[in-house]
Amino acid sequence: APVGAEVYLVGGVLRNIALGAQLAPDYDFSFNGDTKALAASVAARLGAAFFALDEEAGAWRVVSKGPTLLTVDFTPTLGGDILVDLAKRDFTVNALALSIARPFDAEPLVIDPFGGIKDAHARVLRKVSDSVFDDDPLRMMRAIRLSTQYRLDIEQETWESLVSKSGLLSSTSPERARDELIRLFSCSRASTGVRLLCDSGLMEVLVP
Repeated sequence: APVGAEVYLVGGVLRNIALGAQLAPDYDFSFNGDTKALAASVAARLGAAFFALDEEAGAWRVVSKGPTLLTVDFTPTLGGDILVDLAKRDFTVNALALSIARPFDAEPLVIDPFGGIKDAHARVLRKVSDSVFDDDPLRMMRAIRLSTQYRLDIEQETWESLVSKSGLLSSTSPERARDELIRLFSCSRASTGVRLLCDSGLMEVLVP
């Protein structure tokens, strides 16, 4: 990365470490520079391919098909500030970041402005802000899927917000809702998730 640019590991890897869950070979990085150039550089080093997930938004993916399929995503840091970026994420357990400048320090500093590590240890799923479901209604389905997949209790205020805004899901594309539903059905406790979909009112929106 260029001098002065900040690169942070974010997303599911840090969440799974905090939850003590199995890691997947998928890494997400937030970068306040030229994400395309960084993706191209990483792809060249790995002998991998890279392509745009959303070129207009500056989201790029590197895919290495070595012994194990590895995907590495690079997205711009919102506002050029990792704290602003994390504040726009969905749930506290997902709002974690680690600067890769010193990733192997004896005590690496995890940026955790919303208490995500504490919630992970308590097995609680909590929204980062009151606008989480307004910003992307699919997050309501994701809340149920994450709760099911990782055995997390959806915090009461988060659940009440989800129930009251369940009708917003109708504005989500059927393709995105379908993909999230398939992820839920892939969970070992899928029946629990389906029950939550019904209790929340989301199933009625999915299947009128």
